[in-house]
Amino acid sequence: MDKCALGPEGAKDIAHALHNNKSLLRLELGGNMIGPLGGNVIFNSLEFNSTLQELGLRMNRIGGCSDKFDIQTLVKSLTSGVCHLIKLDLSYNDLRCEGCILLSRALSSQACMLTELLLEKNDIEKNGAIALADALCTNTTLQRLDLKGNNVCDDGAVAIGRMLSCNTALNFMNLSSCSIGNAGGSAIGIGVGQNSSLEELILDSNSLGYGDDTSFFLKGISLNNTLTNVRLKGNKFAATKDMLWDNAIADALGNNSTLCHVDLSNNSLSDSSIVDDIASSTSSITYFDISDNNLEHISIETQLLLAKRMATLEIDMSLNPLSSPPLGRLATHSNLESYLTLLASEKTEVSRIRLMVLGYGGVGKSTFCRAMTASEDAKDMFQTSLNPVSEWKSDRLVHWAEQLGTVWSMDAVELIKTECIVGKDLTTLFEESDIEDTVLPSKRLLDLASTNYTKIDCNTFAKAIHALSQKGYLSTVGVLKVKDTLKLGTRTCSMIDFAGQVEFLVSHQLLLSSMHTICMIIQPLSSFGKPSHRHFGSWNYWSQFLLKLGDRRKGSLLLAVSQLDKTSVEDSQTYVDNAVKEFSRIRARALGAVSSSNPLMLAYSPDNITSTVAIVKEALSKSLDEVGHSWWVPQSYETLASILQEVLIRKKMNHELPKLTISELIEEIDGHCNIQCNGSSLLLSKMKNDSNLMQRAISYLEAVGDVMQAGDWLLLDPI
Repeated sequence: MDKCALGPEGAKDIAHALHNNKSLLRLELGGNMIGPLGGNVIFNSLEFNSTLQELGLRMNRIGGCSDKFDIQTLVKSLTSGVCHLIKLDLSYNDLRCEGCILLSRALSSQACMLTELLLEKNDIEKNGAIALADALCTNTTLQRLDLKGNNVCDDGAVAIGRMLSCNTALNFMNLSSCSIGNAGGSAIGIGVGQNSSLEELILDSNSLGYGDDTSFFLKGISLNNTLTNVRLKGNKFAATKDMLWDNAIADALGNNSTLCHVDLSNNSLSDSSIVDDIASSTSSITYFDISDNNLEHISIETQLLLAKRMATLEIDMSLNPLSSPPLGRLATHSNLESYLTLLASEKTEVSRIRLMVLGYGGVGKSTFCRAMTASEDAKDMFQTSLNPVSEWKSDRLVHWAEQLGTVWSMDAVELIKTECIVGKDLTTLFEESDIEDTVLPSKRLLDLASTNYTKIDCNTFAKAIHALSQKGYLSTVGVLKVKDTLKLGTRTCSMIDFAGQVEFLVSHQLLLSSMHTICMIIQPLSSFGKPSHRHFGSWNYWSQFLLKLGDRRKGSLLLAVSQLDKTSVEDSQTYVDNAVKEFSRIRARALGAVSSSNPLMLAYSPDNITSTVAIVKEALSKSLDEVGHSWWVPQSYETLASILQEVLIRKKMNHELPKLTISELIEEIDGHCNIQCNGSSLLLSKMKNDSNLMQRAISYLEAVGDVMQAGDWLLLDPI
């Protein structure tokens, strides 16, 4: 009869019926607003009724009077020896401390037969909680107590902890949202450690972690041998700066042998050792919620152990910035099960990763990429590229023309070679018009092109030559994949040179959002501490841009200083000091993304370039180790990459756009599986039939630069 608008008058009729009823076992009257008067008459009838066992009176304003006469009547009936009520729900009423103190008198009586008492949201404060706890020290019948949403505070929690150490009847207690802090939680923990009856404890949305007393776990959960269900969602266990709580929780879960259901969600925990114990085959836990924390990577060994337990363990790691397994914030149980099952069959260490080179235009991104990939034979050519454009030789201009990326680039290359064009000749190939910002091809360029190089777009070529002459360097437009790669140990690092222009931020956002990349931001030395410099604040801008795109892995962000040779000796130390200060500020707020202790100093003079390349490679190797730590993928992902490479080659030969739909990709997988007929093909077949696994594979291929996904379409070799 919930929400029937009975009011006090309707309650009188119910009470009259109860007075004479001999068969009714359960009565639900929630939300009827019967008030203290209605409650009083119903409670009075219980003194004459010996059959009713369960009474629900949620949301009825019971206790809403100064002298609590209705609660006094309830206590009288519960202790009469006639009433056999075993479950009483008074949630969302108005008992407050006074009513709770009265009710505790009933619980102290051996005549009271209640086994379940629900008092959620009754404005009960510490004195009421203390009275209840004192009564339950001697009570031997109450098995379930719900105090959710009351202001129990630490003082009330201390009394509850004391009660738990001697109570032998309670098996369920809900203390969610009870304003319990570290001291109260520790007291409850000590009581739990001595308790021999409690099976389920709910302490969601308190503040147990606001302090460094870990007794709740080390003296409670570790020692208890009856608890099967513990819920501790939202308790701020990472409030301390060190790993104090992470370690205590890991130790407790490793020592306890009875827990089956554990909820530690929304606690900012970051230590993966918590999951290590759950993965053990000896763990009793069958449900584990550690979602909405700060876990970044789970060791490959633990992932493989979890794969073996997924049939009996339901685990939720969603809303963590996970990079290994590479599920990000989507590590729900079903996604984990799909991925870990495949991983267990064919684990492979990641060997490919991308370095994104960032910064405003003119900071030396392209110069850096050339320096890192230049062979010993090409070192002289690299050095000449650092000279002013007017001093460039023909071979340097040929290299520049090759990067124009137009259909007539090779014709431009042939023109430069055949006509022996050098840097000082560039001004003879264009003319500046009287119209502002207008550049036209010179008569010489027009004559050369009309004779032997007719494919060249002279207007565009003249503008490019003019831009090169004005800037003194090759300006990257959009995003450019560097042709050569870096071999660092067993891993291969490809480099992407990003334009610094604001108009390319949309493409940058698409490409830089991956957690599985390393980003290097370059800023000229002379811009540090100099707000008037056009490159001032470049580190700060790009680092904030990257961090706002999403979680970044530890060590995935490098900061570098360029153009050291363009600063006078007497000023350089001041600029270096400013750069170090800026580096420290960014490192502090980058949440571990910047793990190096100093910025990279990029010096390219003949005396310094060898050591600079060695230092950068060492820093990259360290970052690769940190980013690649525990980042393993199924071998099928690399097999899929080779299939896509074959598709790309075929489309280029047929002059087709390098794209295909996911449905077309599945057809390609089918064709591969029909030819191979081995274990790898079986796993690929499983992948194409599981949309979650397929999406994980595509995410990996995006991370290493093989594809870019747009809805159902995949763009091959997108840069």
